[in-house]
Amino acid sequence: MSVQVMIEVPEKLYDQVEEIAQSTRRAVGEVLQELVICSFPPIYDGGAEFDAMDQEVAAFEAMHEELWKKYPAQFVAVYQGQVIDFDEDEWNLLARIDEKYPDEVVLIDRVEATLKSEIVFHSPRFVFVS
Repeated sequence: MSVQVMIEVPEKLYDQVEEIAQSTRRAVGEVLQELVICSFPPIYDGGAEFDAMDQEVAAFEAMHEELWKKYPAQFVAVYQGQVIDFDEDEWNLLARIDEKYPDEVVLIDRVEATLKSEIVFHSPRFVFVS
């Protein structure tokens, strides 16, 4: 279940979110929703799956320079610290990974020229719409 809300954000933040949305081919609202969700600590310890994803993210970051040389602007799938597949179309890659690794933790991310920087939400104002 979800609730629709309207929030005001500084223009500079919106510009950053819009840039992320365009580069990842998502809607601005989807990116903002992800940012809000990620700004809250997990209610429970994520356990092994969260640890596995942290390891894949660390591997992606460590390999970034080489990834950019081999797969510029492509989506890559990283599993156990290795690139296992890539594609320029994220949905095609997701379908293949879901078929081959249905119960595994696999990082899928787009290789950009620079690593993504985090956007930190400081005191967002929520306006509830009826």
